[in-house]
Amino acid sequence: MPVIVIVALMFFSAVLRAQDLYDGRWSVGAASGLALGVNETQYADRQWSPTIKAFGMFDINKMFAAELDVAYTKLSSDRQGGYSDYLSHFYHPNLRLRYYPIRGEFNPYVGVGLGLMLYNVDSVPFNAASEALIDGAVATGVAMAGLNYAMTDNWSVDLNVSAIPTFSDDINPVRDDQTDGYWAVTLGISYAFGSTDADRDRDQLLH
Repeated sequence: MPVIVIVALMFFSAVLRAQDLYDGRWSVGAASGLALGVNETQYADRQWSPTIKAFGMFDINKMFAAELDVAYTKLSSDRQGGYSDYLSHFYHPNLRLRYYPIRGEFNPYVGVGLGLMLYNVDSVPFNAASEALIDGAVATGVAMAGLNYAMTDNWSVDLNVSAIPTFSDDINPVRDDQTDGYWAVTLGISYAFGSTDADRDRDQLLH
């Protein structure tokens, strides 16, 4: 049996075995932070720029949660008009899967995801590739790590660091041999509906 099939079976087996009090909880939240473009701009000229997002999350079980984000982000160099200097903005809906090794007051996690970036280049560098598209939609990946702090059973603070590669080299429309991407660091707050109380329906029975 191929190794990838065995890994997939182990993964889904772990999901099914994780019976717990988090099953089926929904959360909504918002976050803001900074993003850093990784592209043809000279490293010293790259600039941290603002990003904001709204997100919803569904706890599959104690170990896994599905997350849907919609982010608005600007990426730019620290000035405009120079070699490979640029300014772009985009909307970025993405679907992520979180894995929590432990749950409690402090909840570290890692995760992966896929998304779609709807981008527009507002300031085109003078050395941009003639064939580059200055607006469009491109697929992205997501790899992330973070820490969720449960202030109460319903309210949480969430710190997230994400690496987001794209399948395009036009976010900065200067072309090289690597596709563009960005880092995002956000701090947010979320509200979880329901409760992790073992008797959440108050029927005096533990579920």
